[in-house]
Amino acid sequence: MDITETLRQLKEESQKTAREIAELSGVSLHTLNKLLNGQTDNPTYTTLQSVLAALGYELEIVSQNKLVEGVITESESLLIHRFRRLSKKGKDYTHNQLQSFLNYEENFGVLQESLEKTWTEFPLYLLPASAGIGHYLDDSTYEMYPFETDQVPRGTNFAIRVVGNSMEPQFIEGDIVFVKSEVFPEDGDVGVFTINGEAFLKEYRNEGLVSYNSDYPLIVPQEDDTVRMVGKVLGRYHPQ
Repeated sequence: MDITETLRQLKEESQKTAREIAELSGVSLHTLNKLLNGQTDNPTYTTLQSVLAALGYELEIVSQNKLVEGVITESESLLIHRFRRLSKKGKDYTHNQLQSFLNYEENFGVLQESLEKTWTEFPLYLLPASAGIGHYLDDSTYEMYPFETDQVPRGTNFAIRVVGNSMEPQFIEGDIVFVKSEVFPEDGDVGVFTINGEAFLKEYRNEGLVSYNSDYPLIVPQEDDTVRMVGKVLGRYHPQ
């Protein structure tokens, strides 16, 4: 409900005429009628306070941190009053300057939020671990990549990207997993394993390497395969 509708409703409830309200409030009948007819939708604080007092109500002054719809603060009313006194050129200039300040504060807010975060760099392997058919993992192909410190699990040694869908829904393509170097897996560990040099993201079970997606069969290494655990997965990160 806007100011005009509110005042009309309060006037009706008070059973006072416009002339009576004008006399009680000290607001001219002309100004009051403009306000009741919706011709003035942003009255000054003093005018609104006087009219409401004549109707038996008080105007609440709210803090800048708790604005109530339909109510303007005294400082806001003063700004509106000053703005209306400007020429068209002055109003246009003020509008442009206000928009510039708003853009600056929005951009600064994003920048400030970014500055407040702490970052930690970890090796991120350029060749991914497969949640699918396997990819070769070369120990030298990595880059130092920054992560938000609070998103990195304690004990992480490196990170690696995931490709494929065999570990869905827990791990999806594009995820980055945080890995702690381990060589002896325990039953139920999710880890990065290499079979003949190809890297896989799988869950270790005594009977083989398990995919979460039922479309993929159990991987059972053969006697002549070279199998190695690269590390245990501690957590995942999904880049935005």
